[in-house]
Amino acid sequence: MAAEAARRVAWFLRERVPAHHGLYGVVWSVAGEAGSALAAGPAARWRPGVDTAVRASALTLTLVGMRMLDDVKDLAHDRVHEPDRPLVRGDVSTSELLSAAAGCGVAALALARSLGPVSARRLAVAQAYGIVLWPLDRAVRTHRRGRPSPVLDSALAYPTQVWGSLFLLESAGETGAAPRSRRAFALVPVFASAFLQFEVARKTRSTPPQGAGDYSSVVPWQACAAAIVALGEAAVWGSLAVSAPWKLSGPQRLVAWSPAALSVLPPAVVLGMLRGTRSEPKAALSIALLLGLYLSIPTVAGMARNGTAPEVRRPQ
Repeated sequence: MAAEAARRVAWFLRERVPAHHGLYGVVWSVAGEAGSALAAGPAARWRPGVDTAVRASALTLTLVGMRMLDDVKDLAHDRVHEPDRPLVRGDVSTSELLSAAAGCGVAALALARSLGPVSARRLAVAQAYGIVLWPLDRAVRTHRRGRPSPVLDSALAYPTQVWGSLFLLESAGETGAAPRSRRAFALVPVFASAFLQFEVARKTRSTPPQGAGDYSSVVPWQACAAAIVALGEAAVWGSLAVSAPWKLSGPQRLVAWSPAALSVLPPAVVLGMLRGTRSEPKAALSIALLLGLYLSIPTVAGMARNGTAPEVRRPQ
């Protein structure tokens, strides 16, 4: 029976947690660690190591567990609006998903604890908020009498991303992957803006029909378009403010300025809407900005050659 349950959960993951979700967790983790080093200044050198993989695995397992909890939490809503999802179809049971989510959470905390107590506490807070979100969401839906509110739902859910960023930044400092620096926390709004511009883009249509979960179903699409541009530009120029390419030299300086080229992508997304080509949400350009920005950070940080790697101090 356990093998059958594992098979059903695996099929759920294949459908609801595709490979690019795992890729996002890894890229986000590496960007957070490398960004912490970059924020410390040009003298800091960053090199990925075993701790990098452990940190990325802990965060990715947490994201997978939260996806399972999210589908259980949204079951009543999905029965009406998303009848093709595996939990609604009966391909997997709520108890199986809850057990698998608990397993992911415990494994993630064990990995975080191997990095140090601060890492474990920060990840535990992120997981705890994901659990608290369940009664919060239920209270909101009861208050709204079941009417969908994608903007409010996003506002409630997004703090889990903020807690994830704080876990990455503080864990990097704890393990010595990057010098401790208050300036690194400027990456939290950068990561928030980068993800949210993608989130808004994938749920915005400039022409009917509007989906129940689209932001443009409750907010004019023009406002959504303005948000995409504002968030995208904030992410690009905020990352440049943290990396401070004007303080670098040689090839590293040139590469550090490269994210500026991504600033053309948010207006391009809006241009597609103005042309009336967004009857279905299209997020390819927003994904390109998100991944391009996240990948540029470790590229620049890894080019530092003259600095010294921070001393690794293992917590006792």
